[in-house]
Amino acid sequence: MTPVEDVLAKFRHRYIIIGSGALRLHGIDWEEGDLDIWLDPNLSDDEWQAAVDVAAGSLRKPWKRGEPDGAGGLRASTRIACSPPLDVMREVMGCTADDFEKAFDNSLISFYGNVAPLSSILHIKRSAKRLKDYRHAIKLARKLLNAW
Repeated sequence: MTPVEDVLAKFRHRYIIIGSGALRLHGIDWEEGDLDIWLDPNLSDDEWQAAVDVAAGSLRKPWKRGEPDGAGGLRASTRIACSPPLDVMREVMGCTADDFEKAFDNSLISFYGNVAPLSSILHIKRSAKRLKDYRHAIKLARKLLNAW
């Protein structure tokens, strides 16, 4: 088992793989990078933190992305220092718990876990409102159109 497989196997809550890692798992030629997972947003703060702590063990690396949630400063994301690096998202910019449910319900089962469908990945990229994600959405759309 690879380090990232070992970490993912320790998660006992629902999650979906999103981002460039999900694109590669769909078989799309995409640059290497980290693996992003969106952990069930319906978890309480304590449940989310405990899930990350158990899965990461000693591999956890302090890292923060986004702003504190205002209710105590819980990280929006945590990086786990395995190979490839694993970013565990508590929130995905511009997306809601309903977006998570739709993506999870339509996800594909892979060796690594549930992989978000391409339509959800495009939605997530467009919703993030970051130039990098907008460019990724356009690049993905072009790759999909060229595949037909």
